[in-house]
Amino acid sequence: MLSNLGITMWTTTQRNTNYPRGPLIDADWKDTVDPVMTCYKLVEIDFIWRLIGGKVERFIGDVEKRLFTNFHRQLFCTHFTWGDMTMADIRALEAETKAELDTQRETAGLKGTAEM
Repeated sequence: MLSNLGITMWTTTQRNTNYPRGPLIDADWKDTVDPVMTCYKLVEIDFIWRLIGGKVERFIGDVEKRLFTNFHRQLFCTHFTWGDMTMADIRALEAETKAELDTQRETAGLKGTAEM
């Protein structure tokens, strides 16, 4: 979907002309950008099996870190497409997305789940 819009997922190449953000090239970009928004996510992983608990917890932690990193990369690289939207534009986009998802659910059936 994003490639159809001509959007790449590399924060080092994205530059938004409407907002003074990007590209994130320098390793110290966090020190040179103003303002900086900080967001913390608390993730608790408790796997109680003794023998493999530590390994499973580390694996889940690594997967969650990758998931959050990819999500925030997509968010940064696409913020210029929705940054100027009004609330009416957002509501219209929500309605369009809902209609599209409802159509997919009716025609394609279940996706991403296992039948019991």
